[in-house]
Amino acid sequence: MAFVAESFAMRLTLAALAIALFAVTPTAQQHPSPGALTPQIDVILNSIKAADKGQLAVSEEDGRFMRVLIGLRNAKSILEIGAASGYSGIWLGLGARESHGHVVSIEFDPQRAKEAAANIQKAGLTDVVRVVHGDAFESSPLVGHCTTIPARWRQPTITPGGESRAIRARMSG
Repeated sequence: MAFVAESFAMRLTLAALAIALFAVTPTAQQHPSPGALTPQIDVILNSIKAADKGQLAVSEEDGRFMRVLIGLRNAKSILEIGAASGYSGIWLGLGARESHGHVVSIEFDPQRAKEAAANIQKAGLTDVVRVVHGDAFESSPLVGHCTTIPARWRQPTITPGGESRAIRARMSG
């Protein structure tokens, strides 16, 4: 009988100790990453995707990858040529916010530049993404230290399907 009482007392002591440890130990507060995908931004990305009806140059997976790559490289300056509706600029901006960098996105079409700027603003990324309307090769001196554009990038490559292979972003650390 002494063994049962001792075993019960030991279990009770261990249970009390476990409760005390959990009660006293402060839980670490989870702070979301500064470049986290919020529900608000997710809604904006989905609305852009729906409006573009499958014509996005960057898939969601590519966007997520670019965001992570920018963070891992700790990129400070990102240049996007071709803002379109701002879909990829939002992903680039999330990465730039993570790395404390900035994005300059140049769009030739004035209507698309307005649309991209509006979507970037809705996403709350105007502190890290700037949309510039103009020709990328004429505008590049205006974008600070994101001015080195290799000559091979200046002539787009046309694939057999007729699609232009454009450089979406240039990152410098």
